Amino acid sequence: MPIDQDFYKTVYSNSPVPALIVDSCYDIISVNHAASDLFAAADLTGRPVVSCIAPEHSNFFRSFLDSVLMTGKPRRGEFLLRAGGELTLSARTELGRITCSQGEQFVLLHFVRPFRKSPENRVRDVNELKRTQARLEKANDLLEKRILERSRELETARQQVLHAEKLAAIGQLSASIAHEFNNPLQGVMTVLQGVARRAHLETEDEQLVQFALQECTRMTGLIKGLQDFNRPSSGRFVVIDLHQLLDSLFLFYTNTLKKKNIRLITEYAPSLPLLTMVRDQLQQVIMNLMNNAADACPHGGTITVRTRYGNCGIELDVQDTGVGIPPENMSRLFEPFFTTKAATRGTGLGLAVCYGIVKKHRGTIRVDSELHKGSCFTVRFPLSVGEYNGK
Repeated sequence: MPIDQDFYKTVYSNSPVPALIVDSCYDIISVNHAASDLFAAADLTGRPVVSCIAPEHSNFFRSFLDSVLMTGKPRRGEFLLRAGGELTLSARTELGRITCSQGEQFVLLHFVRPFRKSPENRVRDVNELKRTQARLEKANDLLEKRILERSRELETARQQVLHAEKLAAIGQLSASIAHEFNNPLQGVMTVLQGVARRAHLETEDEQLVQFALQECTRMTGLIKGLQDFNRPSSGRFVVIDLHQLLDSLFLFYTNTLKKKNIRLITEYAPSLPLLTMVRDQLQQVIMNLMNNAADACPHGGTITVRTRYGNCGIELDVQDTGVGIPPENMSRLFEPFFTTKAATRGTGLGLAVCYGIVKKHRGTIRVDSELHKGSCFTVRFPLSVGEYNGK
């Protein structure tokens, strides 16, 4: 419907602010020059006003129009426009109801501040968006990597806890078995010794009795090893210079290592604090590790003994260039009776006893190994073992 010409000239024609007039059906009935320039359209008259609004804001815009027509109160909002064939960033819009002389209701739209982007700005925005996306992808990759690393660390810690619990359970079971076996075994040995002394046996029978006594003696050693695994023998704590202790023990290995064509290398920390430990138990740990290292080098090689000192305490490495440990055996190394040696050379209790002694001294023992390249056992002791109870 045509509107008053004086109103039209005053409000629309010469206004620098883009403006539209919309009828009650939301169709455009008048457009000023600024709005024609903004929307780059020769004639918007007769078109639905929502055709000038971005699709995602069309419903929201209609609710604004409804509110203005029903209440007569002006409203202000910000919308995306479909202008010049493109979407502008946004336009701050004022809407108000007007009534013509014939009493019909219309809505006057003022686009107070249309934000239009130049092609240069759009290129810069696209480039910035790409850079932001690249940064997000990089951050996401880094986050996934850290999550994977942390998951692996947690799984390793879980496996270590399970392994420690298994060894503790095995140790308690072993101690119970050893206690139950020891007394009957001593009785059997006493009877066999009495038979050997008092009875007149044939040569063959006497040999059988001696063989039985030897096997009983071997079983006694195994039982003692089981007891040591769960509860290392109690002893007196003394102050120990680890380097002096190592040097004195290595004297016993001079001939053995020479016969096996094994070279011993020592790499001592320049300054090492004294340890307070049970001396014979520390000696047992070192000797077991040295024996295993020597057995791992049947065709010669090198054994390196290394000491370190840090915030976590004192560390001792016994590293060999021997045959290494198969990956499938790594989780069973500290189990009692598990051994890869021939039956005549080992009982499988050496490392189990080491584990028990180290744990009772509140230390840790770990192993790194590569098949055919060698192994490294690392023992760590705290400087103080205040709450240690060897009983």
